[in-house]
Amino acid sequence: MKRKTLVLFSIAVILVTAFSEITNVKSFAESSDKTRKITLNLSDNGRISEVRQVIINNVVYIQLRPILEALGWIIEWNPVTKDIICKNGMRNLVFNSGNGTVFIDGEYVILDNPLVILDGAAYLPGSFIARQFGTQISWDGSSNLIITTGYDDEKISVKGEKNIVIAGNGIIVNIFEPYSIFTVYDMVSYADGLLARNRAESAVIKYKEILGNLSADDFPEIYVHVLSNLGNAYSLLAEKKDVKMNLLLAKDMYEKAYQFFKTRNIKENYGSFLLNFGNACRILYEISGDRGYLVRAVDLYNEAWDYCSSNGYSPDSGLIQYNLGLVYRELKMKNSAHSCLLQAADLFIKALDAYALEANPSFYAYIQYNLGNVYLLLSESEDTYIKKSKAAYEEALEVWIPEIHPLNYARVHRSMGDVYNKMYRMDENEDNLKFALAEYNEALKFFTIKTYPLDYAKTNTELGNTYLMLAQEEKDGKWTEDCERAYRQALEIFNSTDYPVYYKYLAGKLYETEDVEILY
Repeated sequence: MKRKTLVLFSIAVILVTAFSEITNVKSFAESSDKTRKITLNLSDNGRISEVRQVIINNVVYIQLRPILEALGWIIEWNPVTKDIICKNGMRNLVFNSGNGTVFIDGEYVILDNPLVILDGAAYLPGSFIARQFGTQISWDGSSNLIITTGYDDEKISVKGEKNIVIAGNGIIVNIFEPYSIFTVYDMVSYADGLLARNRAESAVIKYKEILGNLSADDFPEIYVHVLSNLGNAYSLLAEKKDVKMNLLLAKDMYEKAYQFFKTRNIKENYGSFLLNFGNACRILYEISGDRGYLVRAVDLYNEAWDYCSSNGYSPDSGLIQYNLGLVYRELKMKNSAHSCLLQAADLFIKALDAYALEANPSFYAYIQYNLGNVYLLLSESEDTYIKKSKAAYEEALEVWIPEIHPLNYARVHRSMGDVYNKMYRMDENEDNLKFALAEYNEALKFFTIKTYPLDYAKTNTELGNTYLMLAQEEKDGKWTEDCERAYRQALEIFNSTDYPVYYKYLAGKLYETEDVEILY
């Protein structure tokens, strides 16, 4: 069997030690005490006394300072920024006690569990220590042997009920499962399941673990699948936190996958991949105002359309044309945008013939929601489309009820608010503005600043716009106060650094409220 280089992660922690008896190792792994103290001797770094492990929410945490200092790191604390700065030669780690990321050699990495401060000492998840500082080994599956990188002349059999191994001169390795291609299939399936259930953060961790144990040369189709889905996981995570950072991470993964698709001539799911990559670029333009992202999105959507057109009808076809319409609209290419949106509407209607409500309610609702979005944009040029938009959203709400689909339910209600605002602009009926307020407030029952910050901020922006129109119409000071409050709530997310476009827009709107006549 071909030998494959892997990183095997310790369930507890991997350390360089001078343990001489296997019984000591087993007591380390099997102890069930909530707090354990272990004395370790390291030949190169002297004695580490009282190294502590604690278990928090069923996660093993290791005290940061003694472990990293034993591995040659210099630890510094910045009381102003609350950063823990770790240096080792040219390498740098920066932890912040206020968030769940670590800056590693120029790249942000999301911790599977956040750093914890206990009694003035910092603790890291054992899994992070294992991944970053664990011993690289090779595994020969035919004879179930492992070879450590530093001791390539020695082969050590996996022994012990708990798969605990002392490899070479006291390097502890805990193998939770020997990797094989079947194991990788299982891991990919598990990670895909996490992504499908919107558990983006867990999916990111699992996909990154898979990439560390997967050969791109041996399994190119699996490798590119993991890369593209890691991008999807980062994109999904961007809906909940660190929007710009996660979208940039998503773009990086998509870029790597894109080059891999090209060089290996892999075509499976290529259209969907290009669509997702284009969406990430489009949203990066939306939050940054950098037109380079918009131009890249156009290229990706057009390539996706060419691919889908040459390979027959695809469920993604309507979405591709819809998104092309969005970007052409931003580029002020009115005729191209209108043509794409009309084609998107035709494709979604065609999809409804294939996905009826009774046969596939979830996909039916998804198509109706996107059809509503298309009609809403088309209503800018022809008023009759607004009723079609409202009817499509109402069809989606027949399936997307809050108890089962809270996020989709909230997004449809926000879109319904947009419909009523558009209807007000057509007929100047103030009741439509009040209907819009009800829709936005219904959406905000589910969009909180902690769960879906970007949706929360966008909805508050539209809520503020609606209050402003009511204030201008009725000359009521209460509406102005509500308007300012909604805008300021949106600004809690749309700061000037990460969202310069939205920030500038909201700052202008807040200035505009000062010109509204207020009657007390």
